[in-house]
Amino acid sequence: MLHQSKRIPCITASIVLLVLILSIDTIIWLEKPTDSLCIAAAGWVLDGRSEGLNPNEAEGFEKLFAEPAREAAAQGAEIFTTGEMGFYIAGYEWDEWIDQFSAVARENNLWLVVGYFNITLDENRLFFMSPEGQIVHKYTKTHLTPFEPGHRGNGDLKTVEVDGLTIGAMICQDDNFSQRTRYYGNLKADIVLCPTQDWRTVKNAHLQAVRARAIECNYGIVRGAACGITATISARGEVLSKLDHYKSGSGHVIEDIVVYKNRTFFSRFGHWPSLVGAGGCIGVCIIYRRIEKRRRWHTGV
Repeated sequence: MLHQSKRIPCITASIVLLVLILSIDTIIWLEKPTDSLCIAAAGWVLDGRSEGLNPNEAEGFEKLFAEPAREAAAQGAEIFTTGEMGFYIAGYEWDEWIDQFSAVARENNLWLVVGYFNITLDENRLFFMSPEGQIVHKYTKTHLTPFEPGHRGNGDLKTVEVDGLTIGAMICQDDNFSQRTRYYGNLKADIVLCPTQDWRTVKNAHLQAVRARAIECNYGIVRGAACGITATISARGEVLSKLDHYKSGSGHVIEDIVVYKNRTFFSRFGHWPSLVGAGGCIGVCIIYRRIEKRRRWHTGV
């Protein structure tokens, strides 16, 4: 129990902290959206046990990628994305693969964001492809999971403009590192795509973690999953739509992702405000203790 003389300062500090938190939350929640973008994400289970389809073969490509892309475009999607390492592509067959993806992009007037594994370079990658069928950006996964093979990327995150909105992308494990997610916050990304591949024991926990990333940086997140849960998540952390491929097999989700423009404190400063605040509290406590000791020494209490 606190001594009676210390209760009022503690209660006052708690009230001030609560009011500060509620004020910041109120400002954030009162922000009005400025725009929206319709995005679709598709996924499947890589081993194909549920449907006997392999995305790296002609029939699998058609059923798992091309058909959902056509359906998404007919529903109004402007971007179509898939899961992490959804395709395995060697250097000698690169042109053939790109021709297939380009045909889908052009025929459906879609932006494509595709996760794939470059067998020749031993790299886990994604690419942005324009509706004209041109690759405008490639990215290599920066943060590999423990024991994951391949070469890591250098963290070269970039954005692409789609209908006047700023779109970013990272891969799976990258979203667990605040220096990556904050970087897109500081670039004022409106929506971030995150091709993912999760095993059964982490799929739910990873989805919850991604919701926190959206709130921290005030942007929507769309993740296709090659194994795991494909989902669309608002900047408020709401799961707008999701599909667990371990339970439901292949498929896609589509959603209008609302855009907010303000950067968050976390995007700007990361964990520093919390650390400085905690340090300040500790400093105040130490000073208070010393003052109390001196007072007692002088008064003989």
